[in-house]
Amino acid sequence: MRYWEVSQKVQEKEELKRAKEKEMLSLLDATEPFKELSKAQRKELLLSCEWIQLSSKVTLFDVGDVADAIYIVISGSVKSIKKSNGAERVFLKGV
Repeated sequence: MRYWEVSQKVQEKEELKRAKEKEMLSLLDATEPFKELSKAQRKELLLSCEWIQLSSKVTLFDVGDVADAIYIVISGSVKSIKKSNGAERVFLKGV
C-alpha cells in the first residue's frame, strides 16, 4: 500500500467520524434533557462519549453497580429486568 492510499483511507475514516458526530449532535439537539444544554456543552458531551456496541442478551449493568455513566441508546432496544427467586420482572422495555 502506498502512502497516498493510506492517507485516503484515514481521510475517509475522519469524514465518516465527522458525519456521525453531526448526526449525534442533531439527535442531542432534539432530545430531553440534552436540548437544554448549549451547543458547546452538547459538543463537549459528545466528545467525551465512549461508543459501545452490544450483542443481544448482554447485561449492561446490574443492580448495585456504581452509577458512573449514562447510556444513550442510538439504535436497538433495551430491557430493565429484575430477577428474584428464578423469576424475571420487566420494568422497562423500549427504544
